[in-house]
Amino acid sequence: MDFKKLHHNLSRLKQNLFQPYGGLNLVFAGDYRQLEPVGNDKRAIYKTTCPEMKHWMNCYLELNGMHRFKMDREWGQLLQRFRNGTATKEDVTKVNERIVQDGITTLPEDLRYATYFNRDRDAINTALFEKRCEHVYNANGNTDDSLIILCDGLEAQYSPKTYKPFKNKKLFWESCGEDDVKPPRTAGRMDPVLRVYKGCRLMLPSNNDVKQGQANGTQVFLERVVLKPGETPNRIMINGQIPINTVFANQVDHLILKHSNNRIQPAQFSVRPQKYNFKARFPTPESLRTSETQRDWIQMRGVQLPVLVNNTTTGHKLQGSGINNLFVHNWSYVTNWAYVMLSRVKTHKGLYCRKPLSYDLKKYAIPPGLTRMLRGFEQK
Repeated sequence: MDFKKLHHNLSRLKQNLFQPYGGLNLVFAGDYRQLEPVGNDKRAIYKTTCPEMKHWMNCYLELNGMHRFKMDREWGQLLQRFRNGTATKEDVTKVNERIVQDGITTLPEDLRYATYFNRDRDAINTALFEKRCEHVYNANGNTDDSLIILCDGLEAQYSPKTYKPFKNKKLFWESCGEDDVKPPRTAGRMDPVLRVYKGCRLMLPSNNDVKQGQANGTQVFLERVVLKPGETPNRIMINGQIPINTVFANQVDHLILKHSNNRIQPAQFSVRPQKYNFKARFPTPESLRTSETQRDWIQMRGVQLPVLVNNTTTGHKLQGSGINNLFVHNWSYVTNWAYVMLSRVKTHKGLYCRKPLSYDLKKYAIPPGLTRMLRGFEQK
């Protein structure tokens, strides 16, 4: 439990073992109606006893302002009902007014995309890249500002201590997306095929230099791709007609990135290719396929840039963000997910949905454990 570790470490550092948090006064800030922690060993605070949090707190304040929704207070009030577990069917109808109809709704250029599953995120990012390349090619006759970076130096493990070059690279690049590659948790995520362009939105998947603002989830924009001296890209065709520059990760010297948060200085920094150990999930040959197993995992290693394309984002990475225009690709009804996605958007008109939100209001109820915990806090 994080609070228990915090108390233990501070008590030792302050050499005060018999006072909460070593005798220090702490201020915790956050919204309990956010998404629950990820991981088998992680539980929401209201699902645990945790005396270090629940019994030692001596003051509880709840802010009721709607700064994010100052341009659309009616939307903010609707979201307050979702947050309080008192949403109505009229509120759901209001949300469903924003369903996108093919060929009718015009989408804004700064649209962000949200989805629950990483596999959907990967597919949407790929589709958006190809759509953009087609638009740029038709307008300019080239796609010189776009680039595909392929994971390179691929090796597969054939025995506990032996790696050999992986020969079927094309199968890896074509059949394995970001969700089919699993590095160790501390290494973050890795995309076998990075599809980038100047100004595209990227995300750091691991803690590179936290003091400089380079942490897991940091939002950045691509300024430039710098190749090693003498290296030149190859050309491939996508959709059979659009030429795209393509390089291997080992041909790249570094990427120049810019923080999306202009308060972080220095604003620009660079990242270089790095070596990953990972498990890759490959399609099972059709002759061996069963209903239970469709893909096989292989231990591998390779070189790739430590960034992910972030035009589409999962809900956990959107927490804390305020967004002008958001497209919700699919709805999940795990605890708080619908509320978190809706409350990212500053106005009702900034929301776009592919599917209708469910009218089952039980899906938006406050967990009983959270209600009990907040009632206990309010008595203080």
